[in-house]
Amino acid sequence: MMLILFFTAIYLFYVFHDIIPIYKAEKHRVFWGYVSMFAFSYIVFLLILLDVKLPSPAEPLRKAVTFIFGVKTTN
Repeated sequence: MMLILFFTAIYLFYVFHDIIPIYKAEKHRVFWGYVSMFAFSYIVFLLILLDVKLPSPAEPLRKAVTFIFGVKTTN
């Protein structure tokens, strides 16, 4: 529980220090990019702390490498 509170405080500091000034500067594309990455990372952080089993990214990465380079990876 303390870890959740500690990292939530860090995330809130980041919101006030970086994200709000970007919004006030009317850089809407940058703002929404930051907010989406910020929300995704916070959700993944909470899921990991709550011991939720997350799928491995290995298979999608293997498929992406095969698609980009056209080389089969060894398994």
